[in-house]
Amino acid sequence: MKRKRLNRVVSLLAGICLLLALLPPAALAEDAVILPDGLDLTGVTQDTVYRTADGLGTAEWDFDELTLTLKGAGEITGENTNGVSLPGGTIIVAAGADWTVTGGELLSGVFSSGMLTIAVEARGRLTAAAGDGASLYSGIRVEGGIKLENQGEIFALGGKTNGAYSGAGIRVYDPGLTVSGTGVLRCEGNHGITAMATGSGGPGSITIEAGVVWALGTGSEWGKGIDANGGNVTVAAGADVTGIGAYSGIYGNLSGEGADNAVSISAAGDLTDQSGGLALQDVAVPTFYADVGGGTALWEPCTGENSEQNPHTLTLTKVAIDNSGGHGIELPQGYSRLVLSGENKVAGQDYGIYAADHTGSAGGSRLEIRGDGSLTAQGGGEAVHACRNSYFESADEQSQSVLLYGLGGKVLTAEAGADAAGAVGLDGTAVVDDGTARLPGGMPYFHMAYVAPGADAHVLTVRNGTGGGVYRAGDTVKLASALQTGDFQCWSDVSTGGLLAGVTFVNGTSARSEAVEFEMPARRLLLQAMDRGYTPPNTGGSSGPRTYTVAYKGNFEGAPSDVRDSGYRAGAEVTAKPASTFAAPAGKAFAGWAESADGKAVYQAGDKFKMPAKTLNLYAVWQDTAPALNKTDHIAYIQGYADGTVRPMGDITREEAAMLFYRLLDEPTRARYETDQHEYPDVAAGRWSNTAIATLTNADILRGYEDGAFRPEGRITRAEFAAVAVRFGADAYGGDDLFLDIAPHWARNEINRAADKGWLRGDGDGRFRPDDPITRAEAVALVNRMLERAPETAADLLDGMKTFTDNADPAKWYHLDLQEAANGHDYTRKADNMHEIWTSLH
Repeated sequence: MKRKRLNRVVSLLAGICLLLALLPPAALAEDAVILPDGLDLTGVTQDTVYRTADGLGTAEWDFDELTLTLKGAGEITGENTNGVSLPGGTIIVAAGADWTVTGGELLSGVFSSGMLTIAVEARGRLTAAAGDGASLYSGIRVEGGIKLENQGEIFALGGKTNGAYSGAGIRVYDPGLTVSGTGVLRCEGNHGITAMATGSGGPGSITIEAGVVWALGTGSEWGKGIDANGGNVTVAAGADVTGIGAYSGIYGNLSGEGADNAVSISAAGDLTDQSGGLALQDVAVPTFYADVGGGTALWEPCTGENSEQNPHTLTLTKVAIDNSGGHGIELPQGYSRLVLSGENKVAGQDYGIYAADHTGSAGGSRLEIRGDGSLTAQGGGEAVHACRNSYFESADEQSQSVLLYGLGGKVLTAEAGADAAGAVGLDGTAVVDDGTARLPGGMPYFHMAYVAPGADAHVLTVRNGTGGGVYRAGDTVKLASALQTGDFQCWSDVSTGGLLAGVTFVNGTSARSEAVEFEMPARRLLLQAMDRGYTPPNTGGSSGPRTYTVAYKGNFEGAPSDVRDSGYRAGAEVTAKPASTFAAPAGKAFAGWAESADGKAVYQAGDKFKMPAKTLNLYAVWQDTAPALNKTDHIAYIQGYADGTVRPMGDITREEAAMLFYRLLDEPTRARYETDQHEYPDVAAGRWSNTAIATLTNADILRGYEDGAFRPEGRITRAEFAAVAVRFGADAYGGDDLFLDIAPHWARNEINRAADKGWLRGDGDGRFRPDDPITRAEAVALVNRMLERAPETAADLLDGMKTFTDNADPAKWYHLDLQEAANGHDYTRKADNMHEIWTSLH
């Protein structure tokens, strides 16, 4: 697949423009209108762009398509109006956007008089809330049917009267409600969701095709979670549906392949504020707590034998508990399961979460934590206490065991007492060396089990050594002794009281070897390294908190000694060392730090990460000389459209961005990395952008999403483009953030590096708007800065160049950049060695 550079660059697909750049100061505000109090679009008959007062969000109304697109972050609040009123049409919440829409008193958050579609893209969030006192008006009220195409999160909240819900989360009339997509829909009100026939108030229709639906109906004894008014509630296979109501969880004719798995709970619910703690040890009936510090809790005590198949279950959804007089949550003895949704915080003067001791039993109480939410647990004594005497018979170990199922995202953060600086964060991806996370002071805290629910997995507890954790039957386990004094004697199986036996050893090792490899049996094991004079290891005490080391390794033949960075407590913030830590081998360039000698880079120089409770080895990753762009030949890398326009304010897709940079690769880079092979399931081999996407992925310039997809037709964001740009070479940056709105963003480091290089500019008030899509003009400006292509005035250009009807005004900030990108030319540099003068056209 070798072709001559210029021919390929100019010939590959007309009409393609770019990727991310940065917005010049006046570009957004040029035609935008400040959002009013309440956005009534029923009488707006022309396209209009609204922006928030802080400039962080835009609401773009397309009258021809009756589409409102919400980007960035913002709030719309009606005083004497609905939050947003439409005649029907579509509301799009862009990827990563976060909007709250609230109606005035007795009015709805979102109101539509006709058929409405709400499409929430990945990582997007829409919160729609009715004003207080709204008995008929709702978080979302639609009089002509509604479709929710949800890949993110939708929260619909009814209004309240005297503190209790009196309006529905969603109220819809014929032809009813349809829910699709993989996102989460949460509805709360006197009814969570209610659907009925127009006019007569007869039976309605609700169809849930996919996703997670959580509907709560409280506020009166007649509250229903999901209410079809006697009509049909159809649940497809794979949909996750829970309805909870004072009168009925799901009220209607329940059908569909997923009907048997839909959860319907009738529970009057406790509407009092439970933020001071949940004492559940004596609550023997299912109870729904509607106000737990702003969140909800559902308690389902087991019936019959308490076991793994039938545990007590407590579901927490965005709760905030702080009990200054005892435990945050107190569970009964036995087996309890905690299910997390959203961000949850639980604190207590004694324990954050306390699972009662099973007095007189060797089994103790067991706590299992599941879900895709997060939990911060804090206690004056311990964050979480779930006594497992069968794990720790020795009183001086003072340890508890918690079984964690990590389903993605942060599962638990443990805070010792009030010392939040000593938090230990677990991301659900790995097991600490000895299976134990440690709080400040080195005290063993809990054993981890990061495995998928239902897997044939078993707990291995290791004393006086490393290697404990949770393993599937047949997994290879590696143990090593960590005795403090005396001579190693053997590995003892405490669960059977004798020499380690009943397991299959690997590589000829034996129980009398200090380092052991064996295949995990289908049972729990408790192993101990034995010697004749063992004394327990120092657990912190007067010697101070335990600290850990990052060991940087050159990872090439003849590399110098490791560079060690010591003194970090677990959970401390660490900054990855720069590329200059090791001199690059001949013909190689530094590509980042990996966690194994043959692994892929997971940290770039300057990246910040949390220190685990163990020594962390980071290996330098070397690749052939870094990918580069052609900065010598000023080729045309964009083309206009057939109608003579170039559309400066148009968006750019991810595959258009791939093609743009592919065109601009220099020949050595193209020769080294060009391929048409990749692993993206959504990019077909025959797609026009396939080679560009595969080549830039092979060079580690482009990357897909966590689910493995590339999403070629998705609009590329400003943050995504900043990340692509710096992979072509940008120095590490260690200063303060250069923009006000990037601190929590995943691309914070990349944005700072690109801005420090001079490629990016802000929007005039210090913000970057990382999740907004990039415009064509912005992308061209950024790429020209990367390539040092910079005419100074219109006089530096040439007659006869290609021009565009929508780029005819030399006063526009983007005029010179677009002309530079659309016309191939020879040039000379001016005396300042920065700007150029064109000498001939290609």
